[in-house]
Amino acid sequence: MKGLVDLSYTIENGIPVHPFNSEVRLYQNSFLDENKYNNSRSETGASAFLGGIIIR
Repeated sequence: MKGLVDLSYTIENGIPVHPFNSEVRLYQNSFLDENKYNNSRSETGASAFLGGIIIR
């Protein structure tokens, strides 16, 4: 029988990354009261893995 393994995790500042990758940074870079719109930005290293599923 095949099953699914959920490998998703919460992305947040300071999560563990590969030693050669840059740290993960999440921040708001535009604000409604200042810019008339909201915007958030995420920065990850080249091999950041943002989730996946393994089928057994």
